[in-house]
Amino acid sequence: MTKDESQNGGHGAPDHERPKRQHKRWKVLLIIVAVNLFIGYWLFGAFPPSLKVSHETTYFTEPLREDGTVDYVAALNERLSDGVTPEKNACVDLLHAFGPEVIKQELKGRMLNKLGLDTFPDEDIHFTSYPEYVVARATAPEDRESQQPVTPLPEDLRGKLSDGLRSIIEENRSIDAKKVARDQLEQATQSPWSADDFPLLAAWLKANEGPLGRVAEAARKPAFYMPVVSPEESIRVLNRDWGDFLPRVRGAARALAARAMLQLNQGNIAEPMRTSLAVRRLGQHFARQVFLIDMLVGTAITGIASDLDAALAEHSVSNPTLIRRHLADLRSLPALPSLERCLNLGERSMALDGIIGSYKQKGVVARKETDWLCTTPKIDPNPGLRHINTYYDRMARAAGLPTFPERHQEMQAVSEAFEPPTEPDAIDKLKPFLMSPGQRAEFTGTLIAKMILNIMMPAMSRAETVRLRAVADQRLTITALGLALYRAEHGGYPEKLTAIVPDHLDELPRDPFDSETIRYKRTESGCVLYCVDANLTNDDGADLMKDDVPEDEGDYVMRLEPEEPGTR
Repeated sequence: MTKDESQNGGHGAPDHERPKRQHKRWKVLLIIVAVNLFIGYWLFGAFPPSLKVSHETTYFTEPLREDGTVDYVAALNERLSDGVTPEKNACVDLLHAFGPEVIKQELKGRMLNKLGLDTFPDEDIHFTSYPEYVVARATAPEDRESQQPVTPLPEDLRGKLSDGLRSIIEENRSIDAKKVARDQLEQATQSPWSADDFPLLAAWLKANEGPLGRVAEAARKPAFYMPVVSPEESIRVLNRDWGDFLPRVRGAARALAARAMLQLNQGNIAEPMRTSLAVRRLGQHFARQVFLIDMLVGTAITGIASDLDAALAEHSVSNPTLIRRHLADLRSLPALPSLERCLNLGERSMALDGIIGSYKQKGVVARKETDWLCTTPKIDPNPGLRHINTYYDRMARAAGLPTFPERHQEMQAVSEAFEPPTEPDAIDKLKPFLMSPGQRAEFTGTLIAKMILNIMMPAMSRAETVRLRAVADQRLTITALGLALYRAEHGGYPEKLTAIVPDHLDELPRDPFDSETIRYKRTESGCVLYCVDANLTNDDGADLMKDDVPEDEGDYVMRLEPEEPGTR
C-alpha cells in the first residue's frame, strides 16, 4: 500500500483527484442529456402538430369528420335547416322557376338530399334571362353558341336606348345585342314604360309568366333554406358557388319589377304594389342568410323594389287608400338583420375551414404565398384558428354596436389591427430558418390565417355600408309614400318635410347612417329625399351614384319627379 493509499484509507484515488473525476462524470451526463433533448426536439418537432378541436380554435366542436376535423358544411346545415320543410322552403319554388340546370352538376345529388327532395322540380318552361332571350331571337340557330355582336339590331329590339348606347350605335353601326338588352332592362326597372318602347322586352315578360309566378310564390313562403354544399374533392370544402342560381334570382327580380312598371304605365296600381312587396320579401330571404354573397344579393334585390316604390310614390296619388295599405304592409316587414350572424356563422366558418383545409393538404392551399419558405412547411393550425376567431369575435361585436359611427369606427380599428402581411424582405425570409420546427409550424399557420383574412377583409369593410343602404331604401320609401299622401291631398309637395307628420306619417324615419331625420329638399320637377351615406357628410343631395360626383362623396338619394302614367 502506498503512502497516498494509506492516507486515503486504501480506497482508490487520492482525495485531491476525486473532484476532477466527479466533474467529468457530470460533464458526460450533461452531454448525454443535451444530445437526447436535441434528438427528441428535432425528432418530435418534425411531426405535424395536431388540430385541437375547441371553441377557441375550431369554434364548432361537432359534428366531426372521420379525420377528426370539424364538418363545417354539416354544422351550418343543421342550424340553417332547423324546422324547414320542402313545403315551407322558398328555395324549392325558385328551383321550380329556374330548373335544375342552374345548379352545378357535381352539387346536384347533395342538394337534393339537403332539400329533402327525391328529384329536382321540373317544369315545361323555365325562367330565361332577357339577354339570353334576345340572343336567341337575334341570331341564326347555328350562330347562337358564339353569341357574336349583332349587326344590325333586330327590328323588335329597337326602341328606347340610353344616350350612351345610342352614340355607340351611331358611331360603330354595331353593338352587342346582350348589351342592348341589359340597357333596356335597366331602363324598364327605373320608370314606367310601354310595349311600344321595348317590344321585345314585353314579349320576353309574357314568355316568362309561368316562372315569374313561381318566383312570386317563393317570396310568400315563410322560410328560405339554401343548403351549404360543396364537392368532396374540394380542398376548401366550404364554397357558396352553386352555379347560375344567384344571377337568375337577380334577373327574376328585375323581370318582376319591369313587369310592374309596364302595369303602372297602364294605370294599374294594385298589382305593382303587390309585386313590390314580393320583390322586397325575396330580397329579405337572401339578406337573412349567413354568407356575405347572399346578403349582398338580398340588398341588391331590395334596391330593385325601392326603385319600383319610388315610381309608385310618383304615380299612385289618385288612390290614397292603396297608398296607405301599401305603407302599412311595408312597415310590417321585419327589419334587415345586422351582420353579427353572418360574421359569426358563415364567414367565420369559411375562414376556419380554409385553415383546416390547408393543414390537411399540408400547405397546398397557401403554397404559392409561402413558397419563399423554400419548402412545403408543416402547419400548426391552432394559432391561425385562434387568430381568425379573434378577428371575427371583434368584428361581430362591432357589428352589434347601436349606431353606424360606432360600428364604422370599431370595424376600422379591427381592420387596422389585423392588417395583412407585407411582402417579406430578406430578413423576414431568414427568420423561419432560425426557428424551431414547432415555432416554424406556428408561424406558418398564423401566416396562412392572415392571408385568408387578406382575401376576405375588403368585403367586410364594405358590407355594413351596403347593408345600411338597403335599410335607407326602406326608410326613404316610407317617407316617399307619406309625401305621396300629402300630394294627393294638397296637389304638390310641402316646403318642409315635417308637414307630413302626423297626418300622413306618425313620425319621420331616421337616416340609418347618422340617426338624423331623412333629409328633404324641393326641386323644380319634384323633390329629393336622401341619407348622408358612409362619409357622414351632408352633401346637399348630390347623388353618389352619378358619374360626376367624386368618389367617397355624395348622398344616398331617392328622387321623386312625378309624371302622369301613360305619358311615356
